[in-house]
Amino acid sequence: MVNLIQLTPSADDSVIAEIRAAMDKDGYVILRGLLPADASRRYGEAMIKEYERLTAAGWTFTGGGHLEGHLNINPGREGAELVAAEKAADLSGLISRIVGEPMHLTAMAGNLAMAGSHAQNFHADSNRAEETWVANITLVPTSKANGAMELIAGTRDIGDSYAKFRKARLESQGHQPTMEPGDILLRLSTIWHRGTVNPSNAPRPMGMFAYRPVSQGAPTFTIRDEPLTIRSNRYYGKFAGMREFAAIRVRPVYELLRVAVSMGR
Repeated sequence: MVNLIQLTPSADDSVIAEIRAAMDKDGYVILRGLLPADASRRYGEAMIKEYERLTAAGWTFTGGGHLEGHLNINPGREGAELVAAEKAADLSGLISRIVGEPMHLTAMAGNLAMAGSHAQNFHADSNRAEETWVANITLVPTSKANGAMELIAGTRDIGDSYAKFRKARLESQGHQPTMEPGDILLRLSTIWHRGTVNPSNAPRPMGMFAYRPVSQGAPTFTIRDEPLTIRSNRYYGKFAGMREFAAIRVRPVYELLRVAVSMGR
């Protein structure tokens, strides 16, 4: 794995070759301080603010968040500053140089690793035929202490078969990198990884950019003029205010009924 300090798109060919070799061998590298730390922090703060608003409304996130390990984020206009920073850093150009063909930004997202959540199973995001270059953006100081992503180097050729992965017995070879706001974990979608337990008392936000070859025809990502949202939130849409009010008032009754039913079993 290559750790690069203050990497810029003007990096010379020898550095690009080093990154390319690491990506071919391990499937991921860490690019230190490539994006502005303040802009990165603000995107993470927007995620946590929305999470706290919904928590205050009564949603406990006991399903997707705590069982699956994280909550997925649609960036909305709160992601605009980070997209502008991505363009200023010409991250698409840098990845194009590494890959050897024109690449462009096709998606942006984020997630919150929930405090006290369960670890995910190891998985690959795609097979080789649908391989995407993923830039995971560090938004807060991130390490094993707050649920850093765990990756297993050199697993690109396993494909997306969980049975094949288990047969290879690689679970113990995972690595959880320590990163700071503005650092990027550049990885292939075919590398096996997982979200881990977040033992801290706060959710850990992380951003994501996805890149694909221009030749594949996927449209370039653009920010929508809408607020940041948590994808699985049932309080968005029509009658959102009424749903939030009901959650606050009805939730205690629901919990009492749930306990009563479980005791009667």
